[in-house]
Amino acid sequence: MLAVFLDKGVISINTTDSISKATVTGSKANDDYKKLNDLLSDVNEKGAALQKQYRELAKNKDEEGIKKLEAQYDALDAEEKKIENDFLSKNTSSPIAVFLLNQVAGYDLKPAEIAPLFKKLSKEAKNSPSGKELSKRLESARKTAIGEQALDFAQADANGKNISLSSFRGKYVLVDFWASWCGPCRAENPNVVKAYDKFKSKGFEILGVSLDDKKDKWLAAVEADKLTWTHVSDLKGWKNAAADLYGVRAIPQNVLVDPKGKIVAKNLRGDELASKLEEILK
Repeated sequence: MLAVFLDKGVISINTTDSISKATVTGSKANDDYKKLNDLLSDVNEKGAALQKQYRELAKNKDEEGIKKLEAQYDALDAEEKKIENDFLSKNTSSPIAVFLLNQVAGYDLKPAEIAPLFKKLSKEAKNSPSGKELSKRLESARKTAIGEQALDFAQADANGKNISLSSFRGKYVLVDFWASWCGPCRAENPNVVKAYDKFKSKGFEILGVSLDDKKDKWLAAVEADKLTWTHVSDLKGWKNAAADLYGVRAIPQNVLVDPKGKIVAKNLRGDELASKLEEILK
């Protein structure tokens, strides 16, 4: 495959054999993208080698071996982020600056890390449509960071009754953003069910917010996965108002809110949710 930035002017793509080895000319955005990829070539090669190792270990069901790869993945991720951060610092007015900063931020944007980098961008980059969108994401992330008061919202349940987040005040509540069509969400659901069954008698509740747009598929998934907690949706898919309020750009995502309405954890996966609840609901 070949990634190409659409840009003003005439863009030429030439190759002698395969599209992946093509050269792209006539665009500053694509020139900068090539410079970045050249800087990342060593990291990408190491990443491909790790992926190959992972597939082999997974094939042999070698869980211990897979676990040992985690440290290498973390080190490689840190190396990649350093290269990207350095590129951003030296190319603040690049037409790919906002794109790259979004890549660095990921779906779980951390304001303390990203805001200083965004501040360094040129005025033109900040005022571009994607720059304004990233600014909006940053603001949402600030308002929904750990330690902040959870933003209230209300949406309809399956019977059309409006349920608000604030109605759960006095309990720990997990706001769980998911959808019936989301494979990773459905794979995570058994972990959430396990945690709910264990801690629901100790003051723990869940408010599921579905990014579905079809009611029948949403409710069928709730039943199939045995999700016995409260569920709401405005059935607007990715335009779900609560998801937009919390800056959700990928699912599954979740926010753990304490009895006073303060956010105490975010994006707890696998056994992390049960471990966190074990810690706070002793």
